Amino acid sequence: METMTLKLRGKAADASEIYRSYYLVTDGGRMAGRGRASAIPMSAGAPMPELDYVEVSQGGEEQALKTLVATLCALPGNQGLQIEPRLSIRPAMAPAGNRVSQCQPGLGAGPAGLRAP
Repeated sequence: METMTLKLRGKAADASEIYRSYYLVTDGGRMAGRGRASAIPMSAGAPMPELDYVEVSQGGEEQALKTLVATLCALPGNQGLQIEPRLSIRPAMAPAGNRVSQCQPGLGAGPAGLRAP
């Protein structure tokens, strides 16, 4: 099991600041390669997908986290927000060089900087 705090920041059209925080938890599959990750919104009004979890059949917990981050970034209200560089996950998945990634529609494999080495 891994946990991660995902923090997103940005500006609304009226120049007010937007802040979103999600607590992500993984549950490694009982079979090799499978993984599941769940999201718990920590900010009032943070958009959530219809299902609060994702499951992957390959790539395990790391792929499940990447898929969940991409899912959360693709939600209306989160698109274009900056992912804060200090993610509380193990170093292998942290963004290289503390680079700030941006939520963009259609990320597929997850935001830049969250790729496994």
